[in-house]
Amino acid sequence: MEKDLVQQERLLRSRGEKGVLYEVVDTLRDGQHQKILAQVTKLLKCIALVKDQFSLEVEQTNLQKMLVGELTMLSVWLQETKTKKLRGYGTVDEELQHRLDPLLEEMSDQIGKTLKTLAGA
Repeated sequence: MEKDLVQQERLLRSRGEKGVLYEVVDTLRDGQHQKILAQVTKLLKCIALVKDQFSLEVEQTNLQKMLVGELTMLSVWLQETKTKKLRGYGTVDEELQHRLDPLLEEMSDQIGKTLKTLAGA
């Protein structure tokens, strides 16, 4: 719950988020925006209170292990997206193999380099 609230707070403060293939657009009115941000802040304070009152331990996540796990899953996903694997879903245009596969291979290589860097950390 806390992770979701922290993400909501970040998105509310930044008024959205934009990537290359996605965008979170803030369509809230200013009055709504401020009210929701205040409510999220109160919820986070409630979580802190619960933690203190019940002496809950902080869950620690090893960033290196988290990155390795997520990058490994992305690497598998990239391999499954290659046109040879897509043929199981039907006919694949030959041109797609020459256009898509090199890009997927480049991304896979970058993931491999990042994983090597993480292994040396």
